Amino acid sequence: MPAWQVTNAVASAVDEGGVQEVIEFPWVVIDVASKSIVETKVVYLKPERCPELGDRCKAITGLDDATLASGCTLQECVQELNDYLYREVTSQNKDFCFVIDGDTSLKRWLRSDAKVKKVKLAAHYQKFVDLRAEFKQKYPKWAGANSGPSMASRLGIELDPSVDGGLRMVNALAEITVRLLEDGAPFAKTVTFADDYDALVDPLFIKGGPRYHEPLRAQCVQGDTMPESRFVKCRGMPFSAQKHDLEAFFGACRIAEGGVWIVNNQFGRPTGEAYVTFETPLDALRATLRCRDLMNQRYVEVFASTQAEADATRASMAARASTSSVGGVGMGGGSHGPNDMEYGGVVKIRGLPYTTSYDDIKRFFDGIAIKKEGITLCENREGRNNGEAYVEFEVEQGAVEAVKRDRMSIGSRYVEIYKVTKADVATYLSNRAQLHASLMGMSATGGLTGGPEYFIKLRGLPFTACETDVVGFFAQASVVPIGVSLVRNSRDQPNGECYVELGSADDLSRGLTLHRSALGHRYLELFRATRTEAMQALRLPVIQPAAAAQAAAAAQAYMPAMNPMVCCALRMRQG
Repeated sequence: MPAWQVTNAVASAVDEGGVQEVIEFPWVVIDVASKSIVETKVVYLKPERCPELGDRCKAITGLDDATLASGCTLQECVQELNDYLYREVTSQNKDFCFVIDGDTSLKRWLRSDAKVKKVKLAAHYQKFVDLRAEFKQKYPKWAGANSGPSMASRLGIELDPSVDGGLRMVNALAEITVRLLEDGAPFAKTVTFADDYDALVDPLFIKGGPRYHEPLRAQCVQGDTMPESRFVKCRGMPFSAQKHDLEAFFGACRIAEGGVWIVNNQFGRPTGEAYVTFETPLDALRATLRCRDLMNQRYVEVFASTQAEADATRASMAARASTSSVGGVGMGGGSHGPNDMEYGGVVKIRGLPYTTSYDDIKRFFDGIAIKKEGITLCENREGRNNGEAYVEFEVEQGAVEAVKRDRMSIGSRYVEIYKVTKADVATYLSNRAQLHASLMGMSATGGLTGGPEYFIKLRGLPFTACETDVVGFFAQASVVPIGVSLVRNSRDQPNGECYVELGSADDLSRGLTLHRSALGHRYLELFRATRTEAMQALRLPVIQPAAAAQAAAAAQAYMPAMNPMVCCALRMRQG
């Protein structure tokens, strides 16, 4: 472990060509032995390519033209940090390492700006510790935290509102680093890259790459004005994403009360999209900077949106829901009250021992009235417990009391508990019924489909590809719900293959025309396949008709007493 840690970040502006330019370089030095902060510094850089900042850039960074006018050059900034490190660290035979949140600061922004300005960077700028990786390794229960604000939130560290600009975030990163050191994190794994590395041609960052950000040119154009909309749209989220995941993802960006709407399709299943309303347009603008950041190992796109766009999506989903059905239950109407779907007396439990029974859960919630048949143990694709469950209580207050038992133990494991709605339970039951049916060639109502099979095998997928990426790849064809299955190896890692079920013969033909087309930076091979081949590759068991019919019956029994799932989500968003 190095004797000193240097936690740093850079703030950047964008010129009219979309090239990042560093305008703020804060750093904090931490003494590993004493686990204390020994130096804090922020250096402002005078922009060379876009000398006047727009209103957006000023609002996001907290900087203005007067502050930067007296700033130094990038060469002078780098030399100042190098001189400090030599004087205080290396000349005393001590070692040090940079600690950063992700790899964007050093690997992309600083590296590309230095290349354009012909600034030579020392070798120590090619090695760093990824704070996110250390955080996830030390606190696996908080693996979803993928930004400085969300990590700080998990540890109860508050961003200091009295400190402006990038220094506020770097101070938070330093406090996170100190907390990790106190908890015994080794900080032994460093990331290095070659001296000739060029972020401007890296497939990850160039246009079309998974981490490409559309240039925010308007941020630096003189006379640019602040947007008025408080809305953003998220796309590509994990289907399991909940409100608390979005709150953690956006960190310090303040979300308005009731401002999260996770979009469901006409079958009540998440689409991977959401609309979020923030307290101010500035919060919404800052939120768009999270575009292409990770949410639970998925890259999420974030776009500026409007009330009109959200209303149009609501109207479209309501129209689809009015003519759709799941398990024979109409999704657009029904004789039951609208509050059923919004009923909040439900919790989700995560982290259960795989041997957990209904009686174990009843004992855990002793003293809180659970609704009859209100416990749903979740299953994996093999039909075994996956460590999650839903519990519905007689009254909504029951869920409030249940959440107070968060982090308490069932058996040998502590569990996470958070509130959900009946819509989440119905979505899970519907997905499970659809999965059982698809595995044995049955409809969701238990009848045999009897039709032809429209399966395609994909080979050569990027290992980072997810189901949503594959669905997007087949944009010109129709993929059936939960029709993408990624093949994994014995270590539960993607092996670059997957099977896709299409909706018709025409969709199959259109899908096969994509043979040798690119997904990300990889060319894919496509082959026609069968259901049996897919099940064998996925190592799935043969689902017996009784089990599939039972799953369908469970979904049907739960959903008639509920209002349309999509419409419920719309009302929650309006509230």
